[in-house]
Amino acid sequence: MISVLYIQRKIENIYADRFTLMRTPGAKTGLFLRHRFGDVGVLIFLLIVLAAFVSGSPVEASQPSGPTAPQQSQQSKPKAPSNLTATAVSPNQINLAWRDNSDNETGFEIWMKQGANGEWVRRSTTPANANNWGFGGIAAGMSYGFRVWAVNGAIRSDAYAEASAATPAIVPVPAPAQAAAKPTGLSPGAAEPWGPTVSTLTPTLSWAPVPGVKLYNVAVVHFATVASQKPTYVFQANNLPGPSVAVPVGKLEHNQVYLWWVFYLPATSGIIESDRRYFMTPQAPPPPVPSAKLTLRQLGPGTTGRPPGPIPMLPSPEVSLEWEVDHPELVGHFTVQMQPVRTLSKNVYTLLPEGYCPGAEIKVPASANQKRYSARALARETGCKTKNYAWWVSVWDTHGEGVRYVGVGGWMENETRMLFFQVNPAPPPLQLRLIGPGAPSAPWPAAPSRDVTLEWEVDHPELVSSFELRFHQDNADQSRSCELLPYGWVHSNPNQKRYSFQMTAGEAGCKGNTYRWSITVWPVGKPGMGVSALMESGSIRFQVH
Repeated sequence: MISVLYIQRKIENIYADRFTLMRTPGAKTGLFLRHRFGDVGVLIFLLIVLAAFVSGSPVEASQPSGPTAPQQSQQSKPKAPSNLTATAVSPNQINLAWRDNSDNETGFEIWMKQGANGEWVRRSTTPANANNWGFGGIAAGMSYGFRVWAVNGAIRSDAYAEASAATPAIVPVPAPAQAAAKPTGLSPGAAEPWGPTVSTLTPTLSWAPVPGVKLYNVAVVHFATVASQKPTYVFQANNLPGPSVAVPVGKLEHNQVYLWWVFYLPATSGIIESDRRYFMTPQAPPPPVPSAKLTLRQLGPGTTGRPPGPIPMLPSPEVSLEWEVDHPELVGHFTVQMQPVRTLSKNVYTLLPEGYCPGAEIKVPASANQKRYSARALARETGCKTKNYAWWVSVWDTHGEGVRYVGVGGWMENETRMLFFQVNPAPPPLQLRLIGPGAPSAPWPAAPSRDVTLEWEVDHPELVSSFELRFHQDNADQSRSCELLPYGWVHSNPNQKRYSFQMTAGEAGCKGNTYRWSITVWPVGKPGMGVSALMESGSIRFQVH
């Protein structure tokens, strides 16, 4: 026997939201066809079904197809959902959420009605295990009711969850009243980048006055920052009484593009803005030719390449290179270079190839009121079969260009001649002290917490490349399992003598553990590349509770 509900479900499952079959009380055939969107194939199929009804085919029509739960077989019937909520998230959308109480549903049917007296209409069927759904494109300022059934194929749950919500009304925002005109006649500038080039970094920005406007505002933006969506406002002026303003000193840079505009606040509301205008700033002027001649003199250590006497021997590889200049106001910075050399013949020297032996290059900024300078460097033998070194100075102006000077010339116009010296390759003795926490002998001090900071200091950090920290668990009860930290590495700074390293000692629950730590000091160079450690520190111990 063919059921109206059965036909309805089969068609609706395939063509959801297109057709709905409903029983109409009092109708002879008991069918009502509502065609929403049009589908010729489905319409022919429905006409065949109607013909079967009219011809007297056995039809069971006792079950309605509306939102009221029908009488159905208990076999494989899913449990009804619960805790349905409906939330209006915008004037045109309501989101549903519910609790899924069944484990055999194929989905959830959602019925909706508009207004208190609206007709219930099946709107959607969700996939299995869904617990939320959203309805967009609905009318604003309207109440909606929702019912959700769990379904297993054509079988619905006995009950449904119900909730309602109302979408907020859309309040039209009136357009702000516009003034008679926006500012025009902006100068300097053009409508497109890059615009004209102004002659100064303090240009006067002007525009045509607007009738009735008494106060203006101006904004200037660095054009290079616009693409980053974080424009940099280099200059802003507010409440200007007249149609012009001069950009102050220090706001604009040479050879840059800027955009600017004018705006004002009308008597009603809103902002009236002018069009944007672009301009470029001039190129930076060339550095002035100094009236004075620059003289630079190397004070030492060292002597020139072919001296009448021997190359001086320095007692320590720690070298202080010194020089002086008579006109420091012409100098931006100095570059000091020191390089190992080898002897080809008596008093004739050549630089060792780059990378074969380590050299040094130090940038020293100049000061207009300082004539004498020095740079500290470390010269020592690290695999290079030489103890001879040369050093020289390059002079640069404030624009990064080489400076020609008067005096002994070198390879280039802005370089001094090399000075040569020798050093004792033996490095100075290195002293390292473990500050704590810990002590070399019992009783072991207690750290305030398991998060401890290990501290130490060294007297010659310029000799050190890195420090290798070693941590060891030192418990009498070796059967207890506690976390051990891996080794730690700290890089040295030639100007830093004191160092620290943070660690966490063991897992929680390892109370009373004793730990010991030590440091291996590595020289300049990479450990594991044939370089021996400078020294190994002794161990000190501490406890954590």
